[in-house]
Amino acid sequence: MGRPHPRTAEGLLIMYQFEPLGEGRDHAEWRLNLRREGGGNTYLRFAPGSISLRTFSLDSAVLPETLSSATVPRDPAEARFHTCVLIPGEKLHVYLDGTIVANLTKEDTVLPSQLSIAVVHGKLSVQSIWAMKKPAK
Repeated sequence: MGRPHPRTAEGLLIMYQFEPLGEGRDHAEWRLNLRREGGGNTYLRFAPGSISLRTFSLDSAVLPETLSSATVPRDPAEARFHTCVLIPGEKLHVYLDGTIVANLTKEDTVLPSQLSIAVVHGKLSVQSIWAMKKPAK
């Protein structure tokens, strides 16, 4: 396990490649777990063709709720590395391959210092995850 990084809350750059696998490839996704201000969890769900923000709870009685969703144009034949940039501010700005795809509410999208990723019905190859560089003095 890696140590928490003190600067993740200032922004992230993730270079990745995702490949859906097996019989569940129609439901393939990967998730970046986030926090909510005041407690609770959310996650960014990356699926072929879409990105969404959903709530998360370990309580089986509480169903996940989609808070926001965006369609992402894609070429089904492409298997290349993508660049995802998360920039917090008044809202969390989500860029995919240089195009802004979502502006999400700050209260629902706090970037944690200890990153957690889940993969469902696929293979995620992460080339790198970069946090903001410490500003020069």
